[in-house]
Amino acid sequence: MQHRSLGRTGQSVSALGLGCMGMSEFYGARDDVESLATLEAALAAGIDFFDTADTYGHGHNEELVGRFLKGKRDKVVLATKFGIVRKPGTYERRVDNSPISARPARRRSNDSAWSGSTSTTCTAAIPTRRSRSRWARWRSW
Repeated sequence: MQHRSLGRTGQSVSALGLGCMGMSEFYGARDDVESLATLEAALAAGIDFFDTADTYGHGHNEELVGRFLKGKRDKVVLATKFGIVRKPGTYERRVDNSPISARPARRRSNDSAWSGSTSTTCTAAIPTRRSRSRWARWRSW
């Protein structure tokens, strides 16, 4: 598997990443057994860059990936996103990338379910024009 440099972080990630959104919703019924097998197959194939978000399955996706990563956390670079707020049972959404929303999302993403090392966690959010000045203060987390 080819690897690429991840920005200026000094980290290297597989050229292919695995987007995990469909494992929790949007593409039909979820099947955790099949999803865990897919995550295992991806890691075995050399894919070490996984993408998730707290909005996928209203947190289910991060929990699923967290279960998979127990004991394997040091083998994967994990990208997650925050700021998309949804009510359970709806697809209606709004963006809230305020510190009040960001801090709990960060704590949930770094929860013990992730099995330790947060040094390889890449937490990302796309700042809106209105939030760019606030975003600059948060980058150093």
